Amino acid sequence: MATRANSAEEKFLELKNAAGQGRKGSGYSNEPPKPVPKPRAISTGSIDGSQAQVQQLKTELLEMRMLYTTTIEDYDILGPIFDGGEEGLVLRAQCKKKGLPFPDRVYAMKVLTNYFKSQTATEARVQFQNEYEILCNLPPHPNIIHMYAFFFDRANPDVSPEFKRVGRNVRTMSLFLLMAEHPMSMKEQLDILTGGQGPKPGKVVQWVKELLSGLCFLHSHQIVHRDLKLDNLLVDDNGRVVISDFGKAIILEDNMKVSYNHGFSAGGNTAHLAPEILNAKPGPKKYLNYSKQPVWAAGVLAYELAGHKNPFQSGTIDQRSYGVQDVPPLKYTYSTHSKFCQSLDSQLGSIVRAMIQAEPSDRPTLQDCLRRVSPIAS
Repeated sequence: MATRANSAEEKFLELKNAAGQGRKGSGYSNEPPKPVPKPRAISTGSIDGSQAQVQQLKTELLEMRMLYTTTIEDYDILGPIFDGGEEGLVLRAQCKKKGLPFPDRVYAMKVLTNYFKSQTATEARVQFQNEYEILCNLPPHPNIIHMYAFFFDRANPDVSPEFKRVGRNVRTMSLFLLMAEHPMSMKEQLDILTGGQGPKPGKVVQWVKELLSGLCFLHSHQIVHRDLKLDNLLVDDNGRVVISDFGKAIILEDNMKVSYNHGFSAGGNTAHLAPEILNAKPGPKKYLNYSKQPVWAAGVLAYELAGHKNPFQSGTIDQRSYGVQDVPPLKYTYSTHSKFCQSLDSQLGSIVRAMIQAEPSDRPTLQDCLRRVSPIAS
């Protein structure tokens, strides 16, 4: 009978022996690294009735995806994809070292660096833990970004001129995430479409369905993204919506609530935060309830997926206090050339109107939204 996978430390030693010895100057040594902090439990059932075994398997999965023996010198940097400043640099990169997973594959390499102080690899793990921990615990889903692996190293400007800004503090360790590469962000896609004939109505409905499918999947794992915006929605080779950038995401309990103490951020993008989150006040025994927040965010994004601006960014509607009758109904796609604006399915407009209700109790669940959108998207 096959035995269970080796421990994370044994996996590290096997990788180290295969690679020869630690790479000098790479920020790694021949000693096993400190254990990665164990991820919080996600409700996935049990194996042999033991939640401890589930947690151990998740931790090993996390550590298997961490490439202890690789460095940035093992990749050719092919050019920039996106420069978000302190939010991260994304590059096209291709593995050139034999023996590493997925040789010759072209990745979207996200580089995260602390610009304000030098960091060790252990300190970088703690700061950027959300970026890799949540994705490591999720099984594949077509509407969620796929992460192949991650590692820590210094962003050496000698490897690529793209690292000159990131690597100005040469002593600090950066997190490198190797992700699936996608052609463009949804914002870039819509900038092109709205400058022409606008998005097609059928495509808008399909995008809303795919967004809801990804959010339902996250909700089933008690994950709230908290930074939904067009820049964080990608478009894959088949034109599907892919949710990315989990730096602000959190894992919650089954009731989708979290204690709201002073210093705790309610989310990364206020333009897509529901009224109940924006109006919440921190303090003892105060909570943020995210159970219906993704529904509201998806409703607002539906306007943007149709080519319109966020209706709450015009300045005429108070995002914290409004009636749904104050929000223009979603009836048409948008193009800068008005003759190309097309009617949307009235059922979509009705669903979106329910999703942006100010009171959480008046909104449907994510599952209900997906169930109602799916028939008109097919």
